[in-house]
Amino acid sequence: MNTTHETAIHLEAAGFKKPEIQFGQVWYDRERPGEWGMVTSISPGFAFTYNSVDGSYRRLRFSEIERFSFAPTVTDILKELSIVVFSHWFEFVEGNFQIRIFFQGGGERQYFHSNPAEACAAAWLEIKEKKV
Repeated sequence: MNTTHETAIHLEAAGFKKPEIQFGQVWYDRERPGEWGMVTSISPGFAFTYNSVDGSYRRLRFSEIERFSFAPTVTDILKELSIVVFSHWFEFVEGNFQIRIFFQGGGERQYFHSNPAEACAAAWLEIKEKKV
């Protein structure tokens, strides 16, 4: 699962790194609310193809990626979290996904959401915004 459009934009604004474009990634178009794309093919140095809300496919130049926000998966976010936390625990609890973050100096925080990527994003955003 990926983050929502709103969370992807919030993550980007908070400094979540845009990765290199790879097959299977999801990106949200900031200029066209509601439009998103999944990278379904890559032409060397030229473009990637994404699926629009209306079901059409478009080829975009790599330079056009600036108007898109990357929608990270759980794995993408956990890679970034592993840089700043001691350990984490991920499980499904009472209909929601829970991520428990353990800090190097002690202490722990828990984040819940029905979408596991959203639970991880909440943890990353709180740590990045230094609320923990």
